[in-house]
Amino acid sequence: MNDIEYEKFVGKVLRNLGAERSYRGFDYITYGTALVVKDGRKLYYITKSLYPEIAIKYRTTWRCVERDIRTIVDTIWKNGDKEFLKMISGEEIKEKPNNSRFLELVAAYVVRLEKYGVLREMENCLGQGYRDFLDLKEKIEELEKENEQLKMMDQWLKKQIEDLAEKLQNSD
Repeated sequence: MNDIEYEKFVGKVLRNLGAERSYRGFDYITYGTALVVKDGRKLYYITKSLYPEIAIKYRTTWRCVERDIRTIVDTIWKNGDKEFLKMISGEEIKEKPNNSRFLELVAAYVVRLEKYGVLREMENCLGQGYRDFLDLKEKIEELEKENEQLKMMDQWLKKQIEDLAEKLQNSD
């Protein structure tokens, strides 16, 4: 996958987390995540390496990059989809992640999906809307439960018919 594809995928992740593209930090996170996916060491020197590289591309300062990324993280933490965030991280997140941790979570998620060869499939799910995917999953689970109940009822009815047939045979 190239940088543009990574950025497009991360954009879908951010939208499903609850961030709007209208935030300046949106593009900073998508580009920054693509950089981190290529070189995870950039997170070790986030203010000396990652923020300045993003700032150069978007013709701003590293301080604006830091602030605007923090705004997105704050927005997601306060108003976003915590279940999706939990799925991305693979764990319950008890407190708001800092910028570095958030970028690490998203980049690790991309790397995991790519490693297992499911990045494209997940991109399609995100494109259709993660909530739609969850709704569909929930409906499938409900139908499976209903199907089990119908199977049990079918077995019970068959047993009742067998018992009735046996009683009729014995009464003759």
